[in-house]
Amino acid sequence: MALTFDGNVSAQEVADILPIGLAILNDQDELVSVNHRLRELIECFSTKFSECWLQSIHLDDYDRVATGYREAARSKRSLRIEYRTRSPNYVWHVATFSPLDNANVQCFNLGGNAGFICTIMDITPEKKAELSQRQDAQEARERKQQQERFIDMISHEIRNPLSSILHCTEDILEATHDKKSEVSVSDITEAAETISLCVAHQEKIVNDVLLFSKLDASMLTLSPRRVQPKRLLTTPLAIFRPEFRKQNIQCEFELDRSYSECEVEFVIADLDRMSQVVINLLSNAIKFTAKSENERMIKVSIGASTTKPSSYPPNVVFFGSDETALRIDATDTPQWGDDPVVYIMVAIKDTGIGITGEGQMRLFERFNQATPKTESTYGGSGLGLSLSRKLCHLHGGEIGVSSKDGQGSTFSFFFKVHQSFRASDDEDGLYGHSSIDEVCSGIRATDKSLESNHNYSSEKGDEGTASRHILLVEDNDINRQIISRRLRSLGFQISEASNGQEALDIAQQSELSCILMDQDMPVMDGNSATRAIRNLERDSRRHIPILGVTANVRAEQQAEMLEAGMDGIILKPYRTSDIFERINNLIGTKVGQ
Repeated sequence: MALTFDGNVSAQEVADILPIGLAILNDQDELVSVNHRLRELIECFSTKFSECWLQSIHLDDYDRVATGYREAARSKRSLRIEYRTRSPNYVWHVATFSPLDNANVQCFNLGGNAGFICTIMDITPEKKAELSQRQDAQEARERKQQQERFIDMISHEIRNPLSSILHCTEDILEATHDKKSEVSVSDITEAAETISLCVAHQEKIVNDVLLFSKLDASMLTLSPRRVQPKRLLTTPLAIFRPEFRKQNIQCEFELDRSYSECEVEFVIADLDRMSQVVINLLSNAIKFTAKSENERMIKVSIGASTTKPSSYPPNVVFFGSDETALRIDATDTPQWGDDPVVYIMVAIKDTGIGITGEGQMRLFERFNQATPKTESTYGGSGLGLSLSRKLCHLHGGEIGVSSKDGQGSTFSFFFKVHQSFRASDDEDGLYGHSSIDEVCSGIRATDKSLESNHNYSSEKGDEGTASRHILLVEDNDINRQIISRRLRSLGFQISEASNGQEALDIAQQSELSCILMDQDMPVMDGNSATRAIRNLERDSRRHIPILGVTANVRAEQQAEMLEAGMDGIILKPYRTSDIFERINNLIGTKVGQ
């Protein structure tokens, strides 16, 4: 059925009720007819269309739109163009220009030359929806990448120690079944201790992941008890005492004057959760201080405040907690008591490599480190600091950092507790612990015997393997020592490298029969090292077999290793016999025969 109008309704009145702007232009860019909505959209007060329309366009879009309009007017072609207006409220318009045919020219009394029919429409809602869709897509991609990094990290951190466990088990079984074995009781003890260390490492990774899961699901709870805050540092410092000695790092402890001024003795707190924060921060401090060529010093201090602190020490300003952090504060329930609130503050200062200002902003994001170089040079999962901040939030606290690139770092955090003035039969095993001073004094003595790292000399083996030179590239010290010992026991000549750059340097200077190349390593990864070695070989006819060793289980990662130039891949964990067979296939030596 055709649309009809009352005889008293004009075309202009119909046009004025349209939700889009509408105008008729002649060939002189003059407005022949314009509806009410178009005047609203462009605030047009001139008969020259372009004079008022172009003035409404955002400066960043002006040249593009003006050029497009002039070209369409010159060539009499249709145009559709989107642009932002000068409105401060993020307003988008779309304008269309369609040339009029001869019938329309006569209808609108335009004279001999054709003009345009123009429409302008507000498309701000659509643009906002597009932006939201792009943001959602970007967030989805980032979540997918984060999940992949998570899977890679878990795979690497759990599968890597499994290799050590497997090889140590083989050592023990070989010693117990082979009466002629030269493996001593001390070697068996060392293997068992290595297994224990690897299991502890795996347990920490699994616990961190479970802890994150509980925090995300708001299922993690605190277990408040009557404790002495000073004891917060005793266990972590004792745990790291061997590492302090091994890395020749001096540790100092300071009880801040504010602690005694607040008369802190016993409080209601969950020191187990806060100890995890101390352990994470100490672990990072040791990792980065151990690489320092200057003084190696870590200073731990503890203070207190009756008001919520904004900084401690003065150069470390705590991050501002958002609403989410405030909501998860678990210290305001009745089980924490109604005694006065006090804030315990802990600072850990190191003389390590330091962090840039930009890097500090990334530190506490999950799976992120200060820079990509930090991860490639020093390793790590990027879980610890994000987890630490969430634990501080749960205990009514916050965390902060002050650092300069190359000048060390100070990490500090605080947590809220309630003082406890009532005696308890259980003082958290207080009198069974060593004092902090005793722990630190034990750290100050450097144990030179630990620096030897069990250096193994090459053993004589079969003539078939004695001339075979294997380069073992592995960043995990324990794995490298164990595999190196096993290979040497079969008579191979072994060179060792802890990263790809060291491997490249050795490959340039030595005659090698085979390279066992780990994938995820600091400084230079296995793929990069392999490409560099293959580039060196282009000018010669020599080809060094490279066997990739990895804990990465995704097919695309393994494909990248082969594309980089590796001759084969073996997944961790692997049995010694498996890698021996792969070496045998690559270099043609009958291992063990």
